[in-house]
Amino acid sequence: MNTIRQNTVWDLINRRTKPTVSTDKNIAFVKTIYSTVDEKEDLGIEDANLVLSGESFPPEAKPGQVFIKDGKSFIYKEQP
Repeated sequence: MNTIRQNTVWDLINRRTKPTVSTDKNIAFVKTIYSTVDEKEDLGIEDANLVLSGESFPPEAKPGQVFIKDGKSFIYKEQP
């Protein structure tokens, strides 16, 4: 059997690979960000960056904001 580095795509597809044991069992490097993030704005995401949907149009839409109503997409454009 080949080692994982010697495998070809066909070895992977035909399951001719040698099982290996993971050496990375420590998850201490994972940082929790959920405790510090309360709102999407904390991550720099605004409503103008999201595709919104609902029954009525947003009252304070931003130029270029996409909104889906009754299955149709609308893009807000300011009046000149």
